[in-house]
Amino acid sequence: MSSADSAAQGFILRLTSPQFLAEALALLIAVAIAFVIARSVARVSRRTATPAAAHGLWRGRLLEVCGALAPLLAALAVLLAAHSALAAAAFGTAAVDSAAQVVMVLVVVRLGVYMLGRLLGPGSWVRSRQLTITLVL
Repeated sequence: MSSADSAAQGFILRLTSPQFLAEALALLIAVAIAFVIARSVARVSRRTATPAAAHGLWRGRLLEVCGALAPLLAALAVLLAAHSALAAAAFGTAAVDSAAQVVMVLVVVRLGVYMLGRLLGPGSWVRSRQLTITLVL
């Protein structure tokens, strides 16, 4: 057997290991929950469509921030729960830990871009492209 064959076989064995499958399942669940929450938040915000001032200045802005961060925070909560469950089952948690770190960075960047958009005003290009800027950063 050549080294290429043994490397390919080792790669396939690693992809089908219970540890890898458990981590992949945890990541997929986190993405699915974040997607469902993002769709729900978008549907609710379209339905209500009231400006922040209608709820009161701080309450309205807090609702906007929560709506922007809700999918990421839900994904982070699922990843932290998956980390605990995988660690309790004596599985590795490297992929889940890395994904949780990426989501934490996305939360901080999203919050920063939101605040920058608020500082520059309602007509700024930053405010209309917050999600795109967050994903690019």
